[in-house]
Amino acid sequence: MIVARLQGGHSNQLFQYAMARRLADKLHTDLVLDLSWFDDFADVDTPRYYELDCYPIKARTVKSLEGYRVIDPRQPVSKLQQMLRKLHIGNAIWMHYEKHQGFNEDAMHLPDNTLPVGFWQCEKYFVDIRGMLLRELEPKTKLSERNTKLLKRIESTDAISVHVRRGDYVTNKQAKAFHGLLGPDYYKKAVKYLVDKTKSKNLHAFVFSNDIEWCKKNIKLDVPTTFVEGNDKGSDDMRLMKHCKHFVMANSSFSWWGSWLSENPGKITIAPKVWFKDIKTNNDIDIALDSWVRL
Repeated sequence: MIVARLQGGHSNQLFQYAMARRLADKLHTDLVLDLSWFDDFADVDTPRYYELDCYPIKARTVKSLEGYRVIDPRQPVSKLQQMLRKLHIGNAIWMHYEKHQGFNEDAMHLPDNTLPVGFWQCEKYFVDIRGMLLRELEPKTKLSERNTKLLKRIESTDAISVHVRRGDYVTNKQAKAFHGLLGPDYYKKAVKYLVDKTKSKNLHAFVFSNDIEWCKKNIKLDVPTTFVEGNDKGSDDMRLMKHCKHFVMANSSFSWWGSWLSENPGKITIAPKVWFKDIKTNNDIDIALDSWVRL
């Protein structure tokens, strides 16, 4: 059994699920999602809730790991327990912590009965099961009438998904210091790049945001623009985003997945040069894809 401890918002949960899903698939074992973080997150964290129940994912959820024998290697572990682990004997679940920001090669070779703890923000962890994830991350629910109309408009144009991340990047002191905010100039410059690069006369920007009213006042683009609003679930916006032809990302995991789930082979994805404002302690070398254009 592989246990994924989910934490964070919709798209951080997707990273954690995808990494653990690939590991469970490789080991031909069950996948369990531990949801305990959502009832016990730190005061500095933005309140979140479990958001993957709308997808036909192959996993069982538990509210806590009470009743499971979980071993934290950061605590004293007996030699007998260590030997049993090396021999893959017993049913104890061993925690494995993400060692650093970026790709952790050792996480690709974890044995059964492991609980990976981390964010795992790199496609190397799961790119080899991309087809499986594309199927599993198609929401089970039907599109609303309003979103069905929006999807038709997206598919009838050279649609640009423009994602503007605000929310806790504005209101949470720690999140703002860690991530930083992108201003209107970045989005205008990114869309201009697409206008010049594609030469398309049918470009249309669809703006997605957790602060759409701010976007209406501040995001002014040189192409026809639709501000997408009324969706309470992240999966609803993402289902529309991934059908766009091109992508202007925020420094956000939600942007990352909107582009990654797109099956358009000719897509152009534009991302900010600075992914983390706190660049002294973090880097984006493994979050970023080689195909991205950085502005």
